[in-house]
Amino acid sequence: MLKAINLEFFKMRRRKFILPILLITFVGILWFCAIAIKELNITDTKYGIYMIISNILTIDSVIYPILIGILCSRLADIEHQGKTFQLLNTSKQSVFNLFTSKVGVSLIILFVIDIIQLMTILLIANSHNISLKLEIISKFMLSFIIASFFLILIHMALSFFFEKQSVSIVSALVGSFLGLVTGGMLPSYIKIFLPWQYYSLLNPVHKKMVHKGYEYSNNDYYFIYIFISILLIVILFFIIKALIKRRDLN
Repeated sequence: MLKAINLEFFKMRRRKFILPILLITFVGILWFCAIAIKELNITDTKYGIYMIISNILTIDSVIYPILIGILCSRLADIEHQGKTFQLLNTSKQSVFNLFTSKVGVSLIILFVIDIIQLMTILLIANSHNISLKLEIISKFMLSFIIASFFLILIHMALSFFFEKQSVSIVSALVGSFLGLVTGGMLPSYIKIFLPWQYYSLLNPVHKKMVHKGYEYSNNDYYFIYIFISILLIVILFFIIKALIKRRDLN
């Protein structure tokens, strides 16, 4: 598995799509910083870290569906152009192993982005003398990885099954647009059917509108949504495995 992941990173060095990934990440961080700094000036300091976490995951629901859609399409496009799937089928090798290695590479990249976001949160909190809460920060990191994993599985599968990579990218754009126009304010019973909204669904912070702005508190349903998400990821993983094995036979 490690050899396969190393091979995928080697392939990436031959394809110039790291720059768009870095650019999208930078835009997301910059957008978050602008909103967080602005709202910290009008938000009660006791809600500081809650406001920061709530906002960054709302912005993530707009930014990272696009990033994941592009990342998965570029990783799969290499194999479509090189006729790798036909070669693997002919030699009786597993296409699913290739799929899992690309999912692994994507997860590593998103984990690095998760760390960058964490460093940004710590920097903003420290510069505004906001007390940090390990529990809420840990939940944020977990939510980001789980939501990203779900989207990676979906978009990598789309990129594998459809030679036209526009399918993955367009669906990512639609999901991102949905996050932009709703601002993460859709009811949870709707979000749960929209994987691109899982950054918002798995937000450990509950945001409530009041007459003077917003109040923030812990999301009482957080672990329920985490459990549902993990269950859906496991189910989706095995569905994709079965579909790819059928493709192997063809």
